[in-house]
Formats: sequence, C-alpha cells, structure tokens
Amino acid sequence: MPQVLEPPVRGMSLEDAIQEFVRIKNRQDELSEEEKAIREILSYAAIEARRDTKTARLANHDKSTVIKAEFYSYLKCDTNALNEVKEMIGDDQFERLFRVEYKPAARELETFLAMKTTDERMETAKEMIKEAVTRSAESIRFTVEKS
Repeated sequence: MPQVLEPPVRGMSLEDAIQEFVRIKNRQDELSEEEKAIREILSYAAIEARRDTKTARLANHDKSTVIKAEFYSYLKCDTNALNEVKEMIGDDQFERLFRVEYKPAARELETFLAMKTTDERMETAKEMIKEAVTRSAESIRFTVEKS
C-alpha cells in the first residue's frame, strides 16, 4: 500500500502552501538586504575598533548588547606548484606545513617562511610557496555575545 504523506500544516492546501512559501521567501530576501546594509555599518565600526587583534567587540551605550566581530581569512593553494615544493623539501617537512589536501597549516607555514637558512633548496621552496599560496580577502563574522 503506498504511503500517504500528511501535510505538515493541517488544512493548508497546496495553493496556500505555494503562496506562503513565496511570502516567506520574499521576506527572507528583504531581511537579507537589510542585514547586508547593517553589516556594512558594523564592519566599518569593527575595523575602527579592531586594533591589532582578530576580534573586536561593539557595544550599545549601556553595554547591554555586545556584538562580537571576528576577522578571518584563509589560505588558497596552487597545488601544481606545491607538488614541486614537496619534492624539493621532502615529505616530512612538507606534511608539517600542509595537510594532505593542500590546506596550509597557517602558523607553521608562516614560521617556515620566516625561517632563515643558507640551504638554497629551502630558499627556492619558500619562494615557490609564496607564489603558490595566497590569502583570501578578509571577512568578518558577527555574533551576538550579550543581549
């Protein structure tokens, strides 16, 4: 016997559900535009308040509401260029710097690139890494910390 599905809202016809979906979708689009405009204002304020950290907190006048702004970016890799680097510096060193899917371990990678060495292979590898790995544009994630 075929399974009969009950509508999640009893008494709502397909026509009503379609109309309600369109109403909700339109409201989501409106709210998305409003949020985008507010994020621009918050972003400007967060950049001003940031100083040298990756986090800024924005509070209203009596500090009853606090919004946390976290700045982040990620590293992107040119895997073809990194395959050559892997051969130059060896698997052990390479795997300390990059995860198997060529996702850089940012802290270790920055340390490696800043390291002074007289080994020409390592210096060449560092230059190749600098060309193959780029940082994305910085983004800001907002969360309500206190309300």
